[in-house]
Amino acid sequence: MRAVLAVLLLFTSVAIPQAHALQENPEIELVNQPCDIKTAARVFVSAVGVVSLNGKVITIDSLLVALQKLPIRSVCYSRENPEAFEPHPFALDVLGAVRELKLPIAFYWDADFQQRVHFKE
Repeated sequence: MRAVLAVLLLFTSVAIPQAHALQENPEIELVNQPCDIKTAARVFVSAVGVVSLNGKVITIDSLLVALQKLPIRSVCYSRENPEAFEPHPFALDVLGAVRELKLPIAFYWDADFQQRVHFKE
């Protein structure tokens, strides 16, 4: 559980000043691995706090219920400007909802859910 929280904090607060610095970061690697839309829900949080589920805007309050109704095995999560130090507060709410469902979370660097974030050990 502590390892999961550490990864969540790292992704939600990782500070990378420039995009090219990502490749120099020894803790993170981007992998070209699109989110599987057949088995995973795509959750995106914009910089201003707009949350979308599979491309449709949804409220934080209805996200948990909506995720429970979908026939999914995991969640692909991304946020706008992942290189920014602080995410919108809704980002943590979204991650908490997913964690409550005990679903695996795959972090993505882009809004198109193509570049999966791989955390090196």
